[in-house]
Amino acid sequence: MPTLKPDTEERVYVRDTLMLLNTATGAVLAERPVGSIASDMTGAWHPDGHLLALSCWTAWASWTTWWVEPRHDGLHIRGGVGMHEVVGFLPGTSRALTLRRAEHIAVNDDRDELAAHDAASDEQTALFDLSALVADPENDEFTAACLIDAAHVLVTGRIFARCRPPATRHWLCDARTLAPLGRLRYPRRVGTAVTALGDGTWLTRHGDELHHWALPPTVRSAGRA
Repeated sequence: MPTLKPDTEERVYVRDTLMLLNTATGAVLAERPVGSIASDMTGAWHPDGHLLALSCWTAWASWTTWWVEPRHDGLHIRGGVGMHEVVGFLPGTSRALTLRRAEHIAVNDDRDELAAHDAASDEQTALFDLSALVADPENDEFTAACLIDAAHVLVTGRIFARCRPPATRHWLCDARTLAPLGRLRYPRRVGTAVTALGDGTWLTRHGDELHHWALPPTVRSAGRA
């Protein structure tokens, strides 16, 4: 039998480097280090392509989100926010929506929030405490959020009622004020994963089933008012 030797090689982790590539040629157009050692990442470009919201998750530090502006002389950080993951940019504005989940990384770190930030001024413009949507904020959890259209944000989570299996819930919020508009009730079972298609509709999956949804016309009309 061969003798296995312990792995004595020291593993060194270094800060991440953000690289902007030409999608046609693969050439590196710009790069700069960022303050994360990330094991997960989310990115969202502003519709006009002038700004990138980049979120990196680092163990024991949660999410860090930066507003990154590509210029002719490189990538510039215009600001950002900690503990929040980017959801997307509100169409026609410089506002970015973000989600904070209760990760319990630090003392009293039990907040679930939906927030809006003006990436041009780096100011928070709106905040909604998601615990207002559930009966037991200590145990219920929020998993994701996505922009359905310019007026609506869909938030997903799970409810842990006593003596019952966990139940998936979807809520709708106003994209401008972040105020809750109500809970979505589906005729079929859905999971917590949601894929917005960019046309006001979205996909959900439960097991092997994939379903395509749209808001009722009355809700869409109210959102445009």
